[in-house]
Amino acid sequence: MQQGPGSSPRLVRLGAEWAGWVFKHAEPHQLRAMAPLLLGRLAGALGLDDGEVAAGSQGVGSALLSEAEARGHLFGALASLAQRLPEAFQVGAEERQRNARGTPKGG
Repeated sequence: MQQGPGSSPRLVRLGAEWAGWVFKHAEPHQLRAMAPLLLGRLAGALGLDDGEVAAGSQGVGSALLSEAEARGHLFGALASLAQRLPEAFQVGAEERQRNARGTPKGG
């Protein structure tokens, strides 16, 4: 769900919808295993840095609406995770960033 050069708001929205579905339907042990990585990716897609939302990108018309819709789905996925696994949000910012980059602990 990291936004790269080829990511569109639609692709981000679909990824967030998928993550929300996973957060709602995953078994608890599976959710605990995948939550740190997906939380980091969702936060990265939102542009969250130290708990603040970065300014949205410039856009007009339907592009702006699509981005707003994608962000809404990202926040919805985060809300689903918060309901099922609130302890996932107690991880420090450093570890979230490490998980978002895919860097192993201690590396």
